Amino acid sequence: MKRVLRRNHVILLVLFMLLACSMNMVAKDGVLYRGMPKDLVIEAIGKPSATSFDQNEEVWTYIKSSLSEKYDKVIIVTFDNSDKVVSYQEQLMPFGGMREHTKSLPSSSVNVPSPYRFPLSYRLNDKEFSLLYGKVKAVSFDDDKYVLLEVASIRCYYTCAQCAKLMKLFSFDDSKLKALRIMASHIVDPQNVYVITETMSFSDSKDRALKLLQTY
Repeated sequence: MKRVLRRNHVILLVLFMLLACSMNMVAKDGVLYRGMPKDLVIEAIGKPSATSFDQNEEVWTYIKSSLSEKYDKVIIVTFDNSDKVVSYQEQLMPFGGMREHTKSLPSSSVNVPSPYRFPLSYRLNDKEFSLLYGKVKAVSFDDDKYVLLEVASIRCYYTCAQCAKLMKLFSFDDSKLKALRIMASHIVDPQNVYVITETMSFSDSKDRALKLLQTY
């Protein structure tokens, strides 16, 4: 009974957070909404500046610049396997900074991605991370842990050390990779990916982690 109540509590918490985030996403520009198909996204905000994908999702990145502004607006739209919008994010980057670092991203082979995709200040502070870590650790089942990470990753950003610590809450490499896939696009210091690969037990899992991180 306690197990069922705890699971229901997790589900209710997640539904509440998703509702809040969904309302926030629609309010951004009033043009994108969850479930929107790709052709309408292009019609609304144009073609992306960069794209990436894996077997579970596709990410479109837009860089909106204005000579009158000191910052580039970076828009990140994520699609599921049915090519429908599942998340929308906006950040402000110092003018020109995002474009310079986008050019330096590796285009082939397994390399560490260019650092500074997001400012380090975006990452969870110690108090915020400790709260998230405690909630994920308190959940008994991996599926519930994934749900909490998915909800948190709508608005949260992680250092590699924080990501690695959360991954250690999972027992097997495949489970750790699934958790990494949820957090990978929100890592602020990809130059430190070795911290993440060290959580893996086998060399092929480390290679898979690097390939996954390269996608973002």
